[in-house]
Amino acid sequence: MNSSNGLVRPLCFACKQSLKVGATKCQACGSDQRLWQRFLVTLGALAAVSSLATLAVEQVYGRFISHGPDIVGAVVALDDNQIHFSVSNQGDRVGTLMDAVVEVNFPEDSCKRLCSSSVRLTGENLRQVLDVGKTASITAQPVIAVRLPQTFAPEALSDPTYQKIVQDHQSCKLLLTYVDHKSAVRQKALPFACIPSDP
Repeated sequence: MNSSNGLVRPLCFACKQSLKVGATKCQACGSDQRLWQRFLVTLGALAAVSSLATLAVEQVYGRFISHGPDIVGAVVALDDNQIHFSVSNQGDRVGTLMDAVVEVNFPEDSCKRLCSSSVRLTGENLRQVLDVGKTASITAQPVIAVRLPQTFAPEALSDPTYQKIVQDHQSCKLLLTYVDHKSAVRQKALPFACIPSDP
């Protein structure tokens, strides 16, 4: 807009020439100024609605479609009285690791298939908050004096000639219990190769 004689004069939407105040048609190019004005108002309204819709979808996705924490991990090593494992939060919300239990299946005559035994674990760094993408290494011990199952040497786990034997001994699990951002309790079972012995 430009000014002459103290009046602010609008510009044509098409050719940017000065218009008389209240003109509906440009004298320079002949374009209808009402049409342009309606187009710009409509375009602005569509942009505003689009922005609001985008924000609404993000809010709905964040609130209702969020999957929460997803704790994954692996047993790294076992010895007679300690288990070493690592866990990572691959979800989209924080999770709090609360409890860990080693479950061992073993053959016994009184059971038709396999009997099961489990032992709860304790450790200084067992209970912890896992932020999104955070990985933690944990060492834990049984809460009672029991011997943990034996595991295979790392080279046996990766050697193809031993794969069938290792697969036959996938009868142990590390059961992790964790709490999500809505205080819902979740569990994750991490199977690992072990040589179970009768408890």
